Amino acid sequence: MRLVRDSLLIKLVLLASFLLTVIFAATGFLLERRVSARAARTVEEEVQASFQAYESLWQERTLRLQQISKVISRMADVRAAFMTADTGTIQDTANELQNYISSEHALFAVTDGTGKVIAHSGQSGLFEVNENLDFIQAVAGGFPKQSSGLWEEHGRLFQVIVTPVYVEGGNGQNLLTTLVTGFELDSNFLGSLNRASGGSDFVFRFKNDIITSTLTDRTLLANFEACCAAVALAGKPLHVSSGDSEYLAIGRILPGIDPRNTGALRIFRSIAAAQRGLQELRRTVLFMWVSALLAAIGCAYLLVRKILRPVAELDRAAVQIAMGNYGIQVPAESNDEMGRLTRSFNAMSTSLESARDELIRHERLAAVARLAASVVHDLRNPLASIYAGAEMLVDGDLPSAQVKRLARNMYQASRGMLDILQELLSASRKEAGHKEICSVQDLVNTAYSALSAQFESRRIVLESELPPELEVKVEGAATERVFLNLFENAIEAIGLDGKITVTGQVSGDTILVLITDTGRGIPPELQSRLFQPFVSEGKQNGLGLGLVLSRQTVRSEGGDLWIDPTYKAGARFCLSLPVPHEPEASPREDSEKDHPSVVH
Repeated sequence: MRLVRDSLLIKLVLLASFLLTVIFAATGFLLERRVSARAARTVEEEVQASFQAYESLWQERTLRLQQISKVISRMADVRAAFMTADTGTIQDTANELQNYISSEHALFAVTDGTGKVIAHSGQSGLFEVNENLDFIQAVAGGFPKQSSGLWEEHGRLFQVIVTPVYVEGGNGQNLLTTLVTGFELDSNFLGSLNRASGGSDFVFRFKNDIITSTLTDRTLLANFEACCAAVALAGKPLHVSSGDSEYLAIGRILPGIDPRNTGALRIFRSIAAAQRGLQELRRTVLFMWVSALLAAIGCAYLLVRKILRPVAELDRAAVQIAMGNYGIQVPAESNDEMGRLTRSFNAMSTSLESARDELIRHERLAAVARLAASVVHDLRNPLASIYAGAEMLVDGDLPSAQVKRLARNMYQASRGMLDILQELLSASRKEAGHKEICSVQDLVNTAYSALSAQFESRRIVLESELPPELEVKVEGAATERVFLNLFENAIEAIGLDGKITVTGQVSGDTILVLITDTGRGIPPELQSRLFQPFVSEGKQNGLGLGLVLSRQTVRSEGGDLWIDPTYKAGARFCLSLPVPHEPEASPREDSEKDHPSVVH
């Protein structure tokens, strides 16, 4: 995961892969949906074509029988034979007319006006002489028009045409007989439908029962019988399932010869071939999609890698610059954006190298200036003390005690100057300063002694509440100057009649010393810049370096120096120094620590 976060190449390749995956997936999805919709429309068109094939074959046979029956009913010799009322004559005539009707096992019967069979031909065993056909009375109301419809007898289904035969009488036309013609929806007829429709299956129902079908599988036929209730009788084909197979089905109402009984036709078209084609298409599309995706990702990886090669070189060069090698140069191999970026980077590297050299030169000059300012700041007080003492010795005769005091102050000032110069010499030689265990109280007292005259002349009191055992390991002279600078600043801030309080305590591994004065305080807007060079407030002839140098000294000792912004009754400076780590004591020293002596 971290490699993904840190590698621009992997990020771009993943982004390109994601986009390509989305594009190919969307394209494949739309293509599959379009092909599926087209295949569904094709199967629906095949189902519609199956129904049209049925109607064509059905209407062709029905119309032919209707036309033949109408012609027979108008033949004079046929009427004459029927008018004899002789059963034998009518039967002979029926046998002769059978040849005109059909050669495909058509049925033919002659009945009287009430529906009693007078003679019949074809389909042996279907009719019996003197049998009453109930549907004749049902369609008589429509005479003299022909009637047609489905008729079921002994589990067999027929398409029947009823044609009335009239003769002229004294009262106009009189119904002589009726001709019943038709054909059976047998296996031959259903086979013709199956072939004409290109393989569709037909199921004929009559009185809510399946009478005949192109299906020979009884289990499948039973499943279709359960599906028949869900098949629409008009409109678009519907999807139905039978076992593991899927079909499109369409249905139509078929009128019966008796209006009270109706039939129905269901046409089922298997979509297994279409589904197999779709599955094959899906596999092909998936294979092409995966192949194209892998190829696209590979090409994207090579292209992105080539594009990012200059970026990688710039990254390595930037690391070298961060390490200080400003002379690094990256070869520009093109004139495009990356080439221009590389040339700009090289120019920047050259500029940085020049700027570094210039900065080093300025830093050296600044270091010399800071050193001079530090020397001036630290030497001003000792020189002022020596100058004042020398002036007093020259201008008048002083008592011996005062001369000694002035000489002692001048000695201490000159000794301080020598210490400062020695520190500068050690710093120039990169020598570490000598650290020693010092009492914080002694450091404060030494700084106070150097400024005792100013304390007395301005009537300022120094109160030290430091524990006598509070000790630090520091460079004594440098730390004394820190307290000296803080006291000088406090004296300047107080003016006349005030107090400076020094307290200290140990907090963990740190010794915290607080120097508090009753002066005018430090303005809030100055506190944030107080430890910056050349910042001074209210101090005559001040360079603004005392606090800066003091903080540097304390930090070099492992501590810090800051001002307490919450103190409002003057100013409070906080000085922290590390607690010195003492070496392991001997048993004798441990015994002395267990029984310390008390110094009064």
